[in-house]
Amino acid sequence: MTKALFQLFPMAADPFPGSIPHAQPQDVPAYMSTAQQHKKNCRFPYAITFDSTLFRSMRSAMETVAGLPELTPQCLEHIISHLEPRDALRVACAQKLWHGLVVNDEQLWKRHLVEELGISDKQGVDGSIRRSSWDAYANWRQAFGAEYWPYLGRAVKAWSQIKAWLAANMPEILATLRPGLSEAEVVQVEAEMGLTLPPALKVLHRLHDGQELYSDAALERRIRNKLVLRETGRGNVRMELEPEANVGPEAMARSIFCGLFGGYAVYDRRVVARMLPLRRAALWRIEMLRKLTQPLQRLSDGQDRLLPIACSYNLYDKVLMADMDSGGLSVARLEPGQLELWDAVPRADTRDGPLRWFEEYGRRLASGWYEAGVLDNQYSMLSRGISLFPMRPPGLVEAVTMGVQVRASVVFVPEYKVQDGHMFAYSIRFSLLEGWPLKRCQLMRRHWIIKPEPGRVETVQGEGVVGLFPILEPDRPEFVYCSCTRQTPTRGSMEGRFLFIPGSVERPEGPPFDVICPTFRLDVPDYIF
Repeated sequence: MTKALFQLFPMAADPFPGSIPHAQPQDVPAYMSTAQQHKKNCRFPYAITFDSTLFRSMRSAMETVAGLPELTPQCLEHIISHLEPRDALRVACAQKLWHGLVVNDEQLWKRHLVEELGISDKQGVDGSIRRSSWDAYANWRQAFGAEYWPYLGRAVKAWSQIKAWLAANMPEILATLRPGLSEAEVVQVEAEMGLTLPPALKVLHRLHDGQELYSDAALERRIRNKLVLRETGRGNVRMELEPEANVGPEAMARSIFCGLFGGYAVYDRRVVARMLPLRRAALWRIEMLRKLTQPLQRLSDGQDRLLPIACSYNLYDKVLMADMDSGGLSVARLEPGQLELWDAVPRADTRDGPLRWFEEYGRRLASGWYEAGVLDNQYSMLSRGISLFPMRPPGLVEAVTMGVQVRASVVFVPEYKVQDGHMFAYSIRFSLLEGWPLKRCQLMRRHWIIKPEPGRVETVQGEGVVGLFPILEPDRPEFVYCSCTRQTPTRGSMEGRFLFIPGSVERPEGPPFDVICPTFRLDVPDYIF
């Protein structure tokens, strides 16, 4: 029976906007009253229009329907519940009974909300709960056109994962997310830039238009002032960021570490990436292009087609650049007249690089790959944010020796430029576990074995770690330190051992012993965050 229903409603009857050519009144004079009655009966929130061929098909279909054996509502409900959205709407256009069964089929539209958008409730575009699953589904269809639909469900799911993690771990970052843009607002920004954005990128901003941070607002005022100064010769460009009058220095500093895409701090380098609102990204693009086009120098091919969608609080540090032509995503550090790019996501011909990157980030947060913590010990809780040092295998390795636990993880640092090499930052965590005979110990020396390529071994050893000699006790928090290493090839490894003494150096309680740090990889990853 389901097959028979499919045959009744030809593919020309497409209920979604933009797929049916508009009919002129003179084309279908004989069927005008039928068309008017059809529109009155359907009441779908779509701009459904019909041509003469469709009217003839519908008339033939209605005659065939009249000849079918009468089906019970229960049988019809069962048939309708297995239909895809387009087919269900075609069936609903046949008669009032079928229309009511389609619209009121809660299980049908609940299933499509889950399968297509990953929404398990009746949530509409604005986050409110709608009257029915059909109402919610129609609300999403109205708000997002056909170009968005292949990517919308993926984007909704990724945003849901990220927001759920933020609500549980970093609500202050969740509070910085801006509402989504309307289609008209996106079109306006595109027109101002002279670029057409890939739908897989636009859909992210349609749901949430980046972050609003005090540090970004101050930097935007400075950049706009510089533009006025260059264009008119009038203005006052101050080197420091000028906060708003009601923003204190702590709030300003705190906003620097509230980047949605996390970061790390190694020595005097602090990188925390935030998601830029689309209009602010367009402004940042102007400044970056100016930085690249020094006197007597031209842009390389394609560089004028790049759009910064995320970057660290320092505009010229780590930047994520979306390519408007290929739909790819790269990470870069900008130098005067120079832009060096690394693929931040595996290349593909699907033109959805930013969305694939965003999805992977959502999966990592949801799986516990990253955690919230203090990024820079120099700033204590002011620097609390999302740490990009992985906290679960295979990104994390750990071992226990005589009750001393060592945990190690690595972040690739492409924005740190080294001659013919790749930079990696690593985090090492020490703790003395309870339940072991050892009650106190102190670190004395470190010994690292680095294997940047097969057959080659480098060693590094010295007193303490980063000039410190931590004392471990079971009731103390982990001691954490970060350092970095570089290598020429894209793949390598690192392992080591640490010399500890029971008690302390001043009051030893036994002979020194080695604590093993297992091997961890130094590989350029497929996804760079």
